[in-house]
Amino acid sequence: SPTLLVYGTSVFLSKYYTAAPLKLGYRGLGEITVWLGFGPFAVTLGALSQNTPLGTWMIPFLPLTGLTTLTIQWYGQLMDYPADLASGKRGLVIRLGSGTARYGYLTLHLLLLANFLIVVWVYPRLWWMFLAVLIVYLILFPRLWMTVQRHHAHPQNLKAVSLYNGALYFICSLLYLIGLGSLLLF
Repeated sequence: SPTLLVYGTSVFLSKYYTAAPLKLGYRGLGEITVWLGFGPFAVTLGALSQNTPLGTWMIPFLPLTGLTTLTIQWYGQLMDYPADLASGKRGLVIRLGSGTARYGYLTLHLLLLANFLIVVWVYPRLWWMFLAVLIVYLILFPRLWMTVQRHHAHPQNLKAVSLYNGALYFICSLLYLIGLGSLLLF
């Protein structure tokens, strides 16, 4: 059954994100694990648990929650860079180096905005959702990005604006849920 397959894969990935012998998060595969687990798998499990028929209607929504969660993880890895390096955790941020990883962080946010735009393109009546996300990004992201751009190698400076990253995550997730809920209800 699709439910057991998605559930079993999710359990496997969540366990072996840090558990031996795989330690996916230590091998540069944690980001894929987080994206899959919090994106396509979470959306699919949510739909299955509500007896919502699976179909192509879901495709634009699958990456979104994984991308929002990945922005939190990526930012956390930038803040934890010295500790991760010392502990042997080799996620993508460590593998890329903080200088390059800051552009990975920017790319994640651009992909997130593009994903919201795709949702609105496929479901035009959700135009308000993209507008709200865009307004929030215009307010919060410039300061956040300037800090990441300048201080990617200084965790204390990143911690000072981590609330902006959390607010973007929360607001995007909330708008996603409201948008998806309204689409399913109406």
